[in-house]
Amino acid sequence: MADEFDDEGFDLDAAWAEEEREPFKFRWRGVWWVVPHLGDLDWRASSLADEMDVDAIRELFDLALPDERKEEWNRVKQPAPAMVRLFKEWTMHSGEEPGETQGSVDSSPSTGPASKRTSTATTKSGSAKPSSARRKTGTPRGNS
Repeated sequence: MADEFDDEGFDLDAAWAEEEREPFKFRWRGVWWVVPHLGDLDWRASSLADEMDVDAIRELFDLALPDERKEEWNRVKQPAPAMVRLFKEWTMHSGEEPGETQGSVDSSPSTGPASKRTSTATTKSGSAKPSSARRKTGTPRGNS
């Protein structure tokens, strides 16, 4: 089927080849590690970068590390605070704030005008006159 197409149209292979992003290099427990730029991970994993919980971070590193280094990585002690800090550094290296993945480049337009305000912010009673109920006192009735 690929033979049926010619060279006309958008060439994603060529466009992507022009994108050059530096991988993220870090040292942990005396060993150097390299993971790709967060933007180079499979887009289906991008929602994990929005989360700051250790399970999401662990899964991202599992996706990012080359297969031949995963076993070695999993043998190394990984305290949660250190891994969260490492993840923050990785996201900053990738040009993102931790917990924020890149937004859509072609966001959809507004669906209409803003809704009208239906109430006002107040603690004032809507009643026109003060209550005629008896005022409470500290002494119960009949025990004076």
